[in-house]
Amino acid sequence: MHQAITSAQIAHWFTVGVQFANITITDEVKKQAEAPSTTDSSSVEQLSEQTSPEKAGSDGGNQKSRRPELPTSPGTTPPSLGSYVYPILPITKNRQELVSLIENNSVIIIRGATGSGKTTQLPQFILDHYAEKKTPCNLVVTQPRKIGATSIARWVARERKCTLGSLVGYQVGLEKMATEHTKLIYVTTGVLLQKLVSAKTLTEYSHIFIDEVHERTEELDFLLLVVRKLLRTNSRYVKVILMSATINCAEFAEYFGTPIRNQMNPAYVFEVEGAPYAIEEFYLDELKTILPLGVNVDLTFPVDPCITEEMYNIAISLIQSFDEMEAKDQRTPLNKIYPFERGSVLVFLPGLAEIQYMKEALAKLVRKRLQVYPLHSTVTLEEQNGVFLVPIPGYRKIILSTNIAESSVTVPDVKYVIDFCLVRQLVCDKETNYRCLRITWASKTSCNQRRGRAGRVSKGFCYRLVSRHFWEHEIPDFTIPEMLRSPLASTLLKVKLLDMGDPRSVLSTALTPPNLNDIERTVLQLKQIGALSDQSNSQRQFDGELTFLGRVLAHLPVDLQLGKLIVFGHVFGCLEECLIIAASLSLKSFFAMPSLQQLAGYRSKLSFAQNLPSDLIAFVNAFKNVSSVHTLNTFVFSKYQDELEWGKENCIQIKRIREVAELFEDLKKRVSRFNMHISSSSNPTDYTSLHKQRFILQGAIAGAFFPNYFSQGEIDEQLASKELSGNDPKTTIMVPVNLPPFAFLCYKQLQSLFRQCGQIFISWNIKFILQFSLSFFFSVAKYLLVQEGYACHVPESFENKTLQIIFIFFCRAYVVFYRSCVRETGVLPEVLLALLRARQTPALQLQVHHADESYLTGFTGALCGLGWNSVSQNAMLPEHDIELAFDVKFDFEDITEINALRGTVNKLVCDGPNGLTNLSPDKISSLQEEARERLVGLFIKNPPRPECTPVYYEKFKKWNQLQEKDDGKSKGVLFQLHPITLLNM
Repeated sequence: MHQAITSAQIAHWFTVGVQFANITITDEVKKQAEAPSTTDSSSVEQLSEQTSPEKAGSDGGNQKSRRPELPTSPGTTPPSLGSYVYPILPITKNRQELVSLIENNSVIIIRGATGSGKTTQLPQFILDHYAEKKTPCNLVVTQPRKIGATSIARWVARERKCTLGSLVGYQVGLEKMATEHTKLIYVTTGVLLQKLVSAKTLTEYSHIFIDEVHERTEELDFLLLVVRKLLRTNSRYVKVILMSATINCAEFAEYFGTPIRNQMNPAYVFEVEGAPYAIEEFYLDELKTILPLGVNVDLTFPVDPCITEEMYNIAISLIQSFDEMEAKDQRTPLNKIYPFERGSVLVFLPGLAEIQYMKEALAKLVRKRLQVYPLHSTVTLEEQNGVFLVPIPGYRKIILSTNIAESSVTVPDVKYVIDFCLVRQLVCDKETNYRCLRITWASKTSCNQRRGRAGRVSKGFCYRLVSRHFWEHEIPDFTIPEMLRSPLASTLLKVKLLDMGDPRSVLSTALTPPNLNDIERTVLQLKQIGALSDQSNSQRQFDGELTFLGRVLAHLPVDLQLGKLIVFGHVFGCLEECLIIAASLSLKSFFAMPSLQQLAGYRSKLSFAQNLPSDLIAFVNAFKNVSSVHTLNTFVFSKYQDELEWGKENCIQIKRIREVAELFEDLKKRVSRFNMHISSSSNPTDYTSLHKQRFILQGAIAGAFFPNYFSQGEIDEQLASKELSGNDPKTTIMVPVNLPPFAFLCYKQLQSLFRQCGQIFISWNIKFILQFSLSFFFSVAKYLLVQEGYACHVPESFENKTLQIIFIFFCRAYVVFYRSCVRETGVLPEVLLALLRARQTPALQLQVHHADESYLTGFTGALCGLGWNSVSQNAMLPEHDIELAFDVKFDFEDITEINALRGTVNKLVCDGPNGLTNLSPDKISSLQEEARERLVGLFIKNPPRPECTPVYYEKFKKWNQLQEKDDGKSKGVLFQLHPITLLNM
């Protein structure tokens, strides 16, 4: 089947880069191709050539305020306004007024309906205005999501009839489509924030447009804080424009108020009147007349936000009813040929699982001729671009999207919006710092944004699948700012990098300041990681100087623990492997688990892990096998035609591993600025060196994720059997018996929660039992021994069963179809855990054995943690303190070796004239080899340490028990040396 396309579609496809086939060219395109080109170059494109590619210099944060220095090249003719004609949108009629307001105000807030032209047209107004004035400018527009920045940049470039990346460009993450001549660039919020934090000034840009400010993400709130701070210090002449359709104007206007004559004048607010087309709203209890008979809309909403099967059925029935509605409106008989125009449908769902469920349900409606497109952050670029294509004649386009299509992404032909009013938000447990995605009710501002996705080219309809009463009384008005519900670690590092002062005082100036306790807890966690220097012996307990490790972490686009892993990889000479692990864990896993070949996928993953139960080792080996580290994107194939065939055979997703390779390259480039480079001698070949390298890599991993260790204690077999009552321990969940007094209120909820746990459903056919009966072979030697009285039956422990399986897993010869799955575990000697904690803990207090009050005979254990405050005499972070009882004998020499290792690490991770950035390659290599040898020597002793019975300290988790002298703490080092208590030998 051939499909005719227009010249506009061709221009869009060439800009976007979509693959297409079976296309016939229309006569319109042929005529345009044969006609000579008469289009004049835009005046703004001439302006981009006139201006110098050099960016404005940085003020360094200390110079006086000045206007942005955007020099022009002499000898060029000033451009005149080109032939560009603005589209008819609500904002177009206010062009001159808006330009004047922006020129006369430092900050202006613009609120207008979705589709009014704020994002696409307003920056072009400024661009053309400066072209008329023959003055250079440099504009940046932020978008909350990557797909929004890229799609809008393509749209504007197509409107200006310029090549994407010349006059108009974008930068999202590692992808940049811009040149030195780009004057209008669309970026994500994080990209602009990183640029401003590094430059400490706004003067690189003449105008900063911050779009969709109603979303209140952590990055957006901190960007507003930084912009507001710099506007009042060294960037007074930069223009800032805040835009949104559902912004709380009074709150933002007051926040960006200007002090004049002892009064705060709020920022100017401009309302864009009008909307492209009217949009009708319908709620669940108003759909009885629309939906067919038999569809129940009187539903009781569950306590926890979720989508029930009845809600899915209502949405599907609603989609099917659109044909009848459109046939009535267009007065066309309803038949199977669909002669009428079928409007596109945008369905908002909370996550990928819900999108897949809805997609499978719609796939059953074969006769309805539906083109279903998922829109999620994990879908490919080709699938995303399919959303913007015109559907096949007679087909209806259905877009199943998360809140990624809530703002900035405009699909012009969307006529219907179906909104479940749900969103999956990132929440954080304040005590454990554990982050997870949780389904919650979306706010009214977000739902209104979704409503505005319809009605761009004709009248629109919005169907909210909640009752009107529920909408008015249960749905929150505004979204809770992410800064109040997510970790603040990365934000605090940027605060310290800006050197604006105490983190508590800086973040108190945010639009919605986070809780003071959350800030203090985050500061302590950064001290525990080593990103901030420990100031426990001063009044600045909740502040500290940014360490070398902290500066590195602030410049890496990965989680803090992964950044620390990279630094430890440099210290111990395994930087390449740690970079691969950090890049792999930061993105979606590139190991494929096909739904029909899950066993094959697991086997492939296990083979890459070299039969070790470790995802991290599998990442390293797979990456090294796929790509040559020094020449990325050069894949090595022996018997395969191309990389896709190789990836399919080995259950590797080539596209995702390329993304990992790009992030690996970016991380390698970033750490090279701190004099961290991959050593050419870090790839051992002999057996002993390979195992030594793997052990050192495991030591680096253990150090990076301190204090998140798991230790399994001894099992009481009698108690375990009593508690399990014969149940399988792998499918049994133990509910604590010390329930609160009102636990009976949760009885029904707990009962429903565990209803499906441990249930096994077997599907079988009796016809095949006799034909394919199984035969079992086993040895009767043990039974003969029992019968003869040489042995007796003894119940086997659960721990012993697991250890036997693991032992077979490591030692048995390869047997087809035999696998043992061990997740997140490791068989380690008990002494290893004590050494790991003592090596990585910020502070350590040794517990000693007292023969009497004055005679100390040996070390019995240690208290590991952040330490205590000398003023309040309380533990700084008590919930992270770990009490150790040594099961082997530790002496003075062991603590000295640990301190020697920590001292070597400090030399490789420090600032100053003798810091890492000033060390020669030979010196770095020498220190790395010393650190490696000390690490191996710490764990491998000959003869081994003698075992002893653990003795637990009577004062559990009590600091400052030995009354050691306070000699002060070294500033700027990662590890303080552990104080040593002298023993009476």
